[in-house]
Amino acid sequence: MKNVLTRATLAFAGLVVVLIGAALMIAPMDFLKMSHVTVDRNPGLASELAAPTGVLILTGALMILGSFKYRFASVGLVVGAFVYGSYGTARLI
Repeated sequence: MKNVLTRATLAFAGLVVVLIGAALMIAPMDFLKMSHVTVDRNPGLASELAAPTGVLILTGALMILGSFKYRFASVGLVVGAFVYGSYGTARLI
């Protein structure tokens, strides 16, 4: 993956996933308020909202790593396609 545009796009997409995961982990209720979604202050619900954030952060980190290290480039692209594709598909369903 020597194309600079592909590498930059992979790094940007990875950064977006990391930032979303971090925002959901740190303040899940406040993150939802930005989308005008209001939920009660329930610790169990906050835990359920924060549960997938580790996967998002690790996926984003792998995508960013793939943008810098050629060895991880294809893995980063595939993982990114799965994460972004699954979120898009779930929104459509």
